[in-house]
Amino acid sequence: MSLSMREKVFDLLVAAKGIERARLEKMLQSPAAREKSLGRLLIEEGLISQEELLATLSQGLSIPPINLSRYKIDPFLSALVPERVARLYRVVPVSRIGNRLTVAMADPLNVLALDDLNLLTALEINPVIAAEPDIEEAIRLQPDLPMVYITRGWLRIKSGDHDGSIADATHALKLNPES
Repeated sequence: MSLSMREKVFDLLVAAKGIERARLEKMLQSPAAREKSLGRLLIEEGLISQEELLATLSQGLSIPPINLSRYKIDPFLSALVPERVARLYRVVPVSRIGNRLTVAMADPLNVLALDDLNLLTALEINPVIAAEPDIEEAIRLQPDLPMVYITRGWLRIKSGDHDGSIADATHALKLNPES
């Protein structure tokens, strides 16, 4: 997260929950911050609930929230983002309309993730904010269907990624040698 974005998030948390800025800075310097997001650290410390964090960030950043626990993820959309990338950036595709892919993200301010998703999918990326545990569960529940890999392989051919297309077709055949 860039310095200005981090400052904006800090300001939101200080204003909404009265969390001291020095405490936020200290949390980001802790060894746990290398493995966990600031949001997860705040929740684990009992400084804010998951619902309060989402509401605060959504309102303050003008990014709509989504409750993934009430949302059925289309497996063909999940094919657009490989599981490795989904886990790395804590992101789940939730809808596609035309050339725009809406993705649920734990950190919708992660510009690197947004840029990588744009390059990977060749689609405009529209982030919405979701709870990190809900994203992890949605990724865990994504089915490993051969047709999903075949579809993604076809999309990769269209975008010029022939090696990726071959890898997806190979994986689909491993999942279902009859296909």
